[in-house]
Amino acid sequence: MDDEKDILEAFRHILERKGFEVLTALDGAEAIRLVEKEPFPDLIVLDVQMPDMNGYTFMFELYREEKRRNIPVIVVSAFSEMQPIFAHRGIKDYVVKPVNPDELIEKIKKFVNV
Repeated sequence: MDDEKDILEAFRHILERKGFEVLTALDGAEAIRLVEKEPFPDLIVLDVQMPDMNGYTFMFELYREEKRRNIPVIVVSAFSEMQPIFAHRGIKDYVVKPVNPDELIEKIKKFVNV
């Protein structure tokens, strides 16, 4: 999930070429609608700075339901100093912007088999 459509599409393309099935959302509200449909996603890659519903609010909404608390989340943010806070909130991993696609793919592979 990212609010910049060009970045979102670029990463969707990169991940699909690596064999991942990708759903995208431009904001947190759209992402929640996608997550509410079953089956749940295997993983969520989340940008924290989002319009309307930021990443923090998205995480609160995501984990509101017990059955969604097992979905791993990787946060993408320019704020590397926030990593300890994200870990405390149950976020499984963290990538600092600008994102290196190979680094992101390696982190995703820790949680999702292709």
